[in-house]
Amino acid sequence: LEAGLADEVRDRRAAEVMRDTKDASREADLRSGLNALCQDLAHHKTIYGTTKDEHKNQINRCIHDLHLLAGGVQRVTQAWTTVPLGNLQTSDVNGSSAGVCPGGSK
Repeated sequence: LEAGLADEVRDRRAAEVMRDTKDASREADLRSGLNALCQDLAHHKTIYGTTKDEHKNQINRCIHDLHLLAGGVQRVTQAWTTVPLGNLQTSDVNGSSAGVCPGGSK
């Protein structure tokens, strides 16, 4: 009876040690996974911030280009208003009066 009891105590202690080892191993794996996840998240945050800044700069450059384009169109429009319309009349190849269509119809 004493030998059987000693065997049972030894088996239970060994099982406890195995369980503790499994728990410690599982905890280390979880901590390792959590650390990897945190590093990955930090990396993605950095990439997100960089991409956001690049997009902001590109949008600002596009807005600047649109302002330049609008200014150019405005200057062309102002130039057209100062041009006398009489200078824009055309004549056909034979030198007849302005406004005559090439087919001879008016």
